Amino acid sequence: MKKTSTKINRQFGVTLIELMVSVAIGLFLIAAIGSVYIVAKNIFASTAAASGMDENVRAAFNMIGTSIRQASFNGCSSVTGVVKGDTRGTNYAGNNWYQNFATPVQSNNAPGLNNLPTGVTGDKLTLIGVDPTREASVASPDNDGIIHTGAHGFNTGEALLAMTMGCDLNSYFVMTDDSDKTVIPHDSAGANDPYNCSSNLGNSCAGGAGSSGSYGNLPAGTLILPMAASAYFVACSEASDDCSAADSGKKKGKSLWRRTYGGAVWSGDGQTEELINGVENMTLEFGVDSNGDGSIDGYAAPGSVGNWNQVIAVRVHLLIATLPDAGTRTVGSNKYKFFNSSTGVYDEIQPADNRIYREYTSVFALRNRTS
Repeated sequence: MKKTSTKINRQFGVTLIELMVSVAIGLFLIAAIGSVYIVAKNIFASTAAASGMDENVRAAFNMIGTSIRQASFNGCSSVTGVVKGDTRGTNYAGNNWYQNFATPVQSNNAPGLNNLPTGVTGDKLTLIGVDPTREASVASPDNDGIIHTGAHGFNTGEALLAMTMGCDLNSYFVMTDDSDKTVIPHDSAGANDPYNCSSNLGNSCAGGAGSSGSYGNLPAGTLILPMAASAYFVACSEASDDCSAADSGKKKGKSLWRRTYGGAVWSGDGQTEELINGVENMTLEFGVDSNGDGSIDGYAAPGSVGNWNQVIAVRVHLLIATLPDAGTRTVGSNKYKFFNSSTGVYDEIQPADNRIYREYTSVFALRNRTS
């Protein structure tokens, strides 16, 4: 009789201690992976936000820099208050900064810059020049108070500049009728426009001098350039309930704004537009050429510029921040330093929110500012 051996298969289970150790190791690994993910996510968000800030500041400096470089351009040289054949009357500038061609660069003290959006912060920059994209030229000489140009896009009440090719005439005047878009009437002082004091662009006005005799006939080829003025400032975004990062509604912080005068909006409040969101502040310094040698002798705060006609450059400080509703969290401290134009020093600021703040600075020279 053959013996049959019986093999017993035993299955071993996991003890409670082993289970607890395995769970602990698993939780540790999950926590470690989660921490790495959160840190990587925050770093990615911060990097993306910083990249967006760089794009914003490039766009802002491009707009502001173009206006600064064009400021004071009058076709031939700088606008210093005495221009050949200047037809401005003594009251031409009035109380409106955008008509004061003798001071093409100003800050803060510009009169007539009213009805701004809420929450204006920092300094305001006002600039005056011409718009070379809308020029016209004289087709035939005329001295009857009407300039014949052919088709143009100028409007009644718009301030224009007549500039002969040899720069022997450089004269401001106001267009008084745009019913015929092939001619430019410019009546002398009267009900139509009290600022023009000579219908033939002479130099007999009380507010202008510089050339002998009147210029009765503008020669063919004389350029007619429209004046253009712009003001830059920082204020609450139009998309925000207010400027606070902690408001309970829409959170868009502040923006760079621009008000322009020219074309059909030469008077009144001009045309105001919000340009770039995320610009929280702007302060300015002005490069002053006090001895007329064409080089900067020093920088002055807006309240310390004694003669605005000596300004040949503008240093612009912009404070750019991530948007309040972006959900971005900073890594480490989010303290920042920003130039205070009132004191001339950099203030260190600890914001109450978790946004990223950076200061960007650039210097722009007035290309046409000469003595």
